[in-house]
Amino acid sequence: MRRLIVLPLLAIIGCASNVHLASVPHPCSQGNTYDKGIACINPANLEDARPYGVHTHRGGHVDFWLMQGSDELTVDSDVLENTGHDGPHAWGDVKKDAVVGQHYHYTAHKGAPMKADPEIIIDY
Repeated sequence: MRRLIVLPLLAIIGCASNVHLASVPHPCSQGNTYDKGIACINPANLEDARPYGVHTHRGGHVDFWLMQGSDELTVDSDVLENTGHDGPHAWGDVKKDAVVGQHYHYTAHKGAPMKADPEIIIDY
């Protein structure tokens, strides 16, 4: 009997959460994001569209978003682990033993070769 109640309830919750996610605005349209762990990537040259890079800390999380479009974005860096991607959004966790300072990240989309951009800045 519990299964009959729990399964439909989980389905309703799942559908409601998808509706909410679809209504969340693109984070790069929110102004300065570099101090919030969000890197906005220019799809034309695969460089950060905002100055200063993206600031984070050891054990932090960084999100990468294409400024426009819905192409597949991927990211890699020697200071990131648990990386993943979904459409124009890629992410990674900063290693807890990462060295403080500026680091390269490598981005690619549309099957283009990865391009280096020294824009992950680990502050502490």
